[in-house]
Amino acid sequence: MLCFKVEINNDSVCLAGVGHSGVLTAVLSWVADHQQALAPEERPPVVLRVGGLSGGGKGTAQFVDWTSRDLNTGDEIRITIIDAIECDKPTTTSLRRDLTDRTTCSFCAKKGSEVEEMVTGPGVYICNECIARFAESMSDRGKANS
Repeated sequence: MLCFKVEINNDSVCLAGVGHSGVLTAVLSWVADHQQALAPEERPPVVLRVGGLSGGGKGTAQFVDWTSRDLNTGDEIRITIIDAIECDKPTTTSLRRDLTDRTTCSFCAKKGSEVEEMVTGPGVYICNECIARFAESMSDRGKANS
């Protein structure tokens, strides 16, 4: 099976794979929405998430996660795509996402408990507030172009 071998600073993090049917993601995200520069210790973290969607058809797929961790300046991330007979078991699996406490918006870094709604994709999340800002931005662009 196709797997992602993930290493941080030459330390093995996980060997992630979803079998013959699914979605496998490794996402690095950093979100900042500040009007002024922040000191390094005040900046939001860069986050590495390795996860995906494992399984077959509608209603049988499971959300899977191997890691979600903050990174530091200077960290080196290596993702090697390999074929393997087995991969590591995910650290979490669920038929649906509980988005209230353990997820943060990939765009503004707000926790699920701080917003009304969180839309999820494999390893990526966007809150209703960011969706509204995006829609407003697109609307403003349309007006400027007419």
